[in-house]
Amino acid sequence: IEYSKELEDYIKDRLKIDVVDRDIYCKVVIKTKNGETKSTVIKGSHLNAKEEDEELKNAFKSLSLSDFLEYIEDIPKEIEDIILETIKTNKELVKSEYLKLGDDELLYIVEKTASACYERMKGTNKPAMAIAGSGNMGIMATMPIIAYHEANNSKDIKKLIKSLTLSALVTTYATYHSSYISSMCG
Repeated sequence: IEYSKELEDYIKDRLKIDVVDRDIYCKVVIKTKNGETKSTVIKGSHLNAKEEDEELKNAFKSLSLSDFLEYIEDIPKEIEDIILETIKTNKELVKSEYLKLGDDELLYIVEKTASACYERMKGTNKPAMAIAGSGNMGIMATMPIIAYHEANNSKDIKKLIKSLTLSALVTTYATYHSSYISSMCG
């Protein structure tokens, strides 16, 4: 908490926020101690999309739920490995100090997910697996499913992998059909 207060005091006279236009727009200007100035602009997408990326996104947008359901029946090994790494990485964001771990399954799922998001947003030096370019979206698309799996003491890892893969596909699809950046990064 002290760190947050110190940071808040440091930036309160250095941060300027203006509404520029209707799209999400962020310009950051940093002046170094030696007087050098660096700046960057983020508008519409934080991924700096290239033309090839747009072609891939458009191809993905043409798929349907039945395509996704067909895909998860025979997930390539390399994708399974990514999903297993996602489980490990996103679970490592969860802090037990935030969990009450009551008997209520829904509470357990919400607490695990909220804990991971909170850790990410407060700047914990741990990675999150992103989906559609967003770490928070990656957490939101995976942690409820992972927590449900845990809460039910399921041993069916194949079903978990299928569920997480489907969630990632649907989340990416929804993101590509909406704006690519938002105030909550997805």
